[in-house]
Amino acid sequence: MLAALRSRLWFRLVGVFLLASVVPLIGAGWITAGLLEERARSDADQQLRSLANLGESLVDGWIARGQGKLSTVGRLLGERTTGVAPQIASNFAFRDKVIDNVNGLVEPADLYLDIHFYNNRANPELVSQVATVEVERAQQLTPDFEAVQSRANDFNINNALVNTPLNTGEPVVSPVVNEHFGFPALQVSAPVSQNERPSGALVAYLDIRVLEELLHPVASDTRRIELLDREGKTVVAIGEKTAFEHSVVEPVEEFGWTFTIAEPRDLALAAAREVRTQAIRWTGVAIAIAIVLSFLCAAWLVRPIRTLTGAANRMESGDLGARVELQRGDEIGKLGNAFDKMAAALEKLDSAKSSFLGTVSHELRTPLTSMQMSLANVLDGVVGDIEPRQRQALERVATGIQRLERMVRDALALARLEAGAESVALVECELAAVARDAASTLAPIAESRQITIEVTGTGRALADPEQLHRMLVNLLDNAVKFSPDGGTVTVDIDGASLCVTDQGPGFTVENPFAAFVQGERDGVKNPGSGLGLSIVRHLVELHGGNIRVEQRQGGVVRLDLQKP
Repeated sequence: MLAALRSRLWFRLVGVFLLASVVPLIGAGWITAGLLEERARSDADQQLRSLANLGESLVDGWIARGQGKLSTVGRLLGERTTGVAPQIASNFAFRDKVIDNVNGLVEPADLYLDIHFYNNRANPELVSQVATVEVERAQQLTPDFEAVQSRANDFNINNALVNTPLNTGEPVVSPVVNEHFGFPALQVSAPVSQNERPSGALVAYLDIRVLEELLHPVASDTRRIELLDREGKTVVAIGEKTAFEHSVVEPVEEFGWTFTIAEPRDLALAAAREVRTQAIRWTGVAIAIAIVLSFLCAAWLVRPIRTLTGAANRMESGDLGARVELQRGDEIGKLGNAFDKMAAALEKLDSAKSSFLGTVSHELRTPLTSMQMSLANVLDGVVGDIEPRQRQALERVATGIQRLERMVRDALALARLEAGAESVALVECELAAVARDAASTLAPIAESRQITIEVTGTGRALADPEQLHRMLVNLLDNAVKFSPDGGTVTVDIDGASLCVTDQGPGFTVENPFAAFVQGERDGVKNPGSGLGLSIVRHLVELHGGNIRVEQRQGGVVRLDLQKP
């Protein structure tokens, strides 16, 4: 997973997956949250509207109940006073009877604060008045009670409250609320009929406090209720008004009143906020899952590609046994299987090449040796004297044969290494001693070009002394070939590591440890076989060590062996 983070393809795949998954999720979450919040707001409105309708019904029912009861009182009074002379205003017996009847209907108080009875003379006048104990006490405490009562009677007599029942026999409800001796009240009226003809009018004062008690359950502890009459006067007010509230207004159409119910916006829209929070939370969870899946899917796709790349790099480095072994049934798995088949074919081909090379090298070695010996006999005069010009030509031929013999020897050594025919016996070696011995082997070649070979440092490692000597000779030979005349080649030893440094142009090839790969000096390839460093790499692998190029400008090759 961490290795995938360094892949450009991984970043691109993650970006595509996130774009294809997260963006739609954000859009869907946004739309869903909006729809759910709108639904929650609608539900909050619907709840308040239902409560407003309930309150409106309670108000209508309260007024209708008060008016209906008053009409019943008027009907009963008419039945109980049947046969009494029409001029009842001066009939004290009738008045006493009316008062007794009304008293029995008003107490105990449930709807009315006060009931007035007016006759139907051309100039209506108050016949009797019955009030609750609370109103009577308030009247007694009023200093100018008679004047207040007189003004109230005059208002009623000159108003539809008395005139409409007396003239048409229809009940009346006042559209506004007034105070009646300190108590808020709503006036209603009903006729008193005798022989189906209006003979009087009852005017009652409905107790607003009863309405408040009815509306209290609707308000509860969090809601505010406000009932206004036609003139905008407050009939009922329950709860305190807040700066931010959600409200619904319903008209009480029959009377021209308005019923308002409200609650703090935080409470009213709590469900909406909860819905939005839940939508955001689950959208966030979905996005997090999408992100994780995007990372995992990208890694799932990139990991086999990286495995393929690594195997290809190993094959490029000469490890033809590299395999990816992808256990997948998809196209990438098929690609891995095809790669493994290709690698197996290349390994088989390389094995055949090594076998052919080993066979050819072995077969060439004998005739080359015979040619060298015969040519040496000719140069030594065994078969007779030769002219100087012939000697020069034969010496050039001898040099070419030596070079060819060395190339065959190296090819045969590489073939043996690749075939696994070589083995090493690891012992604890003093690296400085082996390095000095290898340097002395190449001293004649180095001195011919005034090149100095220096060995510095000390260290010990597990190695085969003979094979280690062979490796160092190849490395130093390569360093001397590419060093300028008069230069210096250094073998620096540190623990179980050796570092061979020269002052040449450095490595000009991508993989200097591949077989038959030769570097150039001054634009001309080195006249070697290109097998020396490849042989060193195989020998290092037999030792369980590691070899690498650390610097290309001025060759630096580091050889790491096992510590003792």
